[in-house]
Amino acid sequence: MGLAGLVVAGILTYCRGIILKMSDNPYFPIADNPHNALLKTAIDELEAADLAAAGGGKALKVTLRVKKANVYNVMRPYRDFVNEKGNGNEEILLTTGFALADLPGSKTDLGVPSNVRTKTLVTPGEVEVYCKRAAGATGYQIRHRPLSTDPLVVNEWKTEDPLGPLRQKVSGLQSAMYHEFQMRAIGAGTPSPWSGSVNGLAA
Repeated sequence: MGLAGLVVAGILTYCRGIILKMSDNPYFPIADNPHNALLKTAIDELEAADLAAAGGGKALKVTLRVKKANVYNVMRPYRDFVNEKGNGNEEILLTTGFALADLPGSKTDLGVPSNVRTKTLVTPGEVEVYCKRAAGATGYQIRHRPLSTDPLVVNEWKTEDPLGPLRQKVSGLQSAMYHEFQMRAIGAGTPSPWSGSVNGLAA
């Protein structure tokens, strides 16, 4: 996401650069991009918390940490949105303000994770997801969505951060409900396509 090692002032500058470049970006029409407004709100709240915490006080510093974490939570789906829409096109990705992870020519072909499986864990809302090793992968990413006919349940994909191992625990799922899971390989260049879907029951 380009946030690693940045202090609050650096986070604000970096994110505002993204907001500016994405506000009038022909490759990412603002009407199809809800993330820009969410990021603006998140960094405005972070800036206010940073100013308040400068006066000291444990509670204010806790609020600052919460607001900083919220920026990360907003940036993750924004990064995924840009990656998917940009589809590995460096010329397009450079217009977004996001830092590119790889230099030109570093793209490699990654194998798609196979034999993806799930295991219901004891802790409520948790499922373990794992696969066979994919060629060229340095890590793996999981996305999931609930399987429900209830119109009140949002059946949109949620993408987890790349965690690295073949075997990962997904938490915070709705208990006593089946969820659909997919995995993809992460490495140099563009991530692999998503694997086929498997279902898993959250305890």
